[in-house]
Amino acid sequence: MKTFRQSGHRLDYLNEGSITIASGAVVDIGVWFGIAVANILAGLVGVLEVSGVHELAATAADAWAVGDTLYWDAANLELTDAASGNQEIGKAATNKAAAEVLGQVILNGNPGTSGHNT
Repeated sequence: MKTFRQSGHRLDYLNEGSITIASGAVVDIGVWFGIAVANILAGLVGVLEVSGVHELAATAADAWAVGDTLYWDAANLELTDAASGNQEIGKAATNKAAAEVLGQVILNGNPGTSGHNT
């Protein structure tokens, strides 16, 4: 097929910032979020994973169930179930009890899902 370029689960990303994006960092790419597959040096292109289930830091006070909408709290660099002031990142892939500091999210970039709210 002449039109196919890539599967869409990973996308090339130009780090236009002045610092390195660390491997595993959450990156807001406007329509979705991506997770840096490896360090992306300033001014260079790296790869972001934009689909799948990822385990990320999460607000300890929150508890959620599979399928709940999750948001990215950019100020605290963690998942939350609070929409106010945050951007939608995906859906809960597992239940999370209050006091747990990690949560699993299915990223909105996953094929067949919509982008996050801005």
